[in-house]
Formats: sequence, C-alpha cells, structure tokens
Amino acid sequence: MTMTVNDRARAAATFRFIEVKLMELVAAWTPTTPEMEAKVMFGRHIYDHAQHADALGKRTFELRQPEHYTVPADAAYVDLLQRVAALKGTGERLAALYDAVLPGLVRRYESYIAATDPILDEPSVDIMRRIVGDLRRQSEQGRAMIRELSLDAAPSSLAAEESAIPHLATAGATACAISAGSTSADFACAKSRNATTASASSATTPRWRSIPRTATPDAARCSTGT
Repeated sequence: MTMTVNDRARAAATFRFIEVKLMELVAAWTPTTPEMEAKVMFGRHIYDHAQHADALGKRTFELRQPEHYTVPADAAYVDLLQRVAALKGTGERLAALYDAVLPGLVRRYESYIAATDPILDEPSVDIMRRIVGDLRRQSEQGRAMIRELSLDAAPSSLAAEESAIPHLATAGATACAISAGSTSADFACAKSRNATTASASSATTPRWRSIPRTATPDAARCSTGT
C-alpha cells in the first residue's frame, strides 16, 4: 500500500522539524565550545541543516501544504534532542551528535526512501538523498574532529536510545512512515486513518488547496493565483 500525498507531506514536515532543531542545537553550542576548530565545523553544519530545512519546506508546498509546513516530532525524539543540547563537554557533544543522532537520522531517511514510491515521490527522494550524503559527511567530520583534538569522547549510550524510539512522527497517519529500519510493509499503517477524521479534514480544506492530482506544481500555483 502506498502513502497518500498527505502522508508524504507530513513525513517531509516532520523531517523539516528535526532539521530545524539540529540547526538550533548546533548554533547554541557554538559560542560555548572553546575549541576554534569545532566552532568552524559547527558553522558549516548549521548551514547544512538550514539548507535541508528549506528544501523540505518547499517540498511540503508541492505536496499541497503551506510552504515550510512543519509537524513536531514524537515527544520521545524531542526529549532526546533536548538532552543532547544540554551536554556541556565538547567530546560528549560530538560523540552524541555525530555517533548517535545523525547516524540514526540517516537510517530513518533511508527507510523513508526505500518505502516511498520512487516515481510519484521522486522530488522527495532526491532531496532526502542529498541530505543523507550531507549527514554522513557531517558524521565523518565530527569523528575526525574528536581524533584531531584528542577529546575524551566515550561511546554515547544515546545511540541505543535513538534506535529504541519507534518513530519520528507524532501519533497518526505517518507514525510508521519514518520509523527506523522499517520495510515497505510497515507503511501500510499510513492507510489506517480513521474515515471520520479524513472526512472532517476534507470538509475543512480551503478551496484553494483542492488541486487535481494531475496538476503540476506550476499549474497549481497558477490556478490559485499564487
């Protein structure tokens, strides 16, 4: 069973939420990290996350949602990011982010790419593949920084905690759509929405968002006067 347009939009919106949080997390670390080499690396990674969030936000508009539509991640994942943000030592910060959070996020992006329709959702796949490449590069740079600065960075226990979080999405249609290590079969839950909820959503959808499925993004903008 394939995901609906709304399922794909919510998945992109949740990933966007995560990218914004990562951008803010690294930005908050920068002034309180004493090592100049780490500060410079953080600056580059802040830019990466900003670009990721922007690309995902533009994709949500193509999926019939407002531009930069954002859906908060599951509370357990948000709590994990908050605990990572609160870390003080440079070594433990780098280990938590680059050995735990980012590798886990890469797996979740890859699970989505493997499960979505590669033709109907090709723009999302292209964006996410670029993001995966950036996140892998960041992880490699973070580990290299630990070695270069000879930092005390014990393996973070957060990697196991990240893997134990079943999904990024809040409870609802796309809960399985961005789960770690999911298979195509897991995405069947994206179709298990309550019919009443779907009808209510349809009834409250503004007329300008009632775009035929065959319309291209450009044609959709023209038809709405935007």
